[in-house]
Amino acid sequence: MLLPLSTFLLSSLLIHTTSAGYCSRIPPTPCGEVDNTSGRTLTYTTQLLHGPDLCALTELRFYPNDKPVPCKQEHLLDQGHAGGHDVDVDAFTFDDEDYWVVRHRATYKMQKGTWTLVGGTKQARCYTSARARGYKTAYQTGPFCEIHNHLAFSFYGDR
Repeated sequence: MLLPLSTFLLSSLLIHTTSAGYCSRIPPTPCGEVDNTSGRTLTYTTQLLHGPDLCALTELRFYPNDKPVPCKQEHLLDQGHAGGHDVDVDAFTFDDEDYWVVRHRATYKMQKGTWTLVGGTKQARCYTSARARGYKTAYQTGPFCEIHNHLAFSFYGDR
């Protein structure tokens, strides 16, 4: 069975925009990004599976075991931004302390040095704590990061 040309073009576009390394300004396709207002230095990578360093990922389903994967680590100071336009941030971590990640309305505690995937259409925003974002919680201390689709920020605000 042959697919209509419009279906083929749409599926090609979706594959193109969600694959790491295929983000750009023209045509506008989203890149993974990270904003750091945590008061700490964050470490990120734009070269997952390539580079001289190692990243211990928690969510890399296509990698056959739990061993760290090659990457190139870069540091992002407080009040910094990485990614967007032609740069695709693949993952991030905090090296010196445990941190919290909110993704799909679920909250996860991440061990220091464990990397969290961002993905080509996602943006991570990291804050000083859960309370700094208005969450009423006493047990979540340390950096607190929210991960959203780019469109979620545009249509629904910061949450």
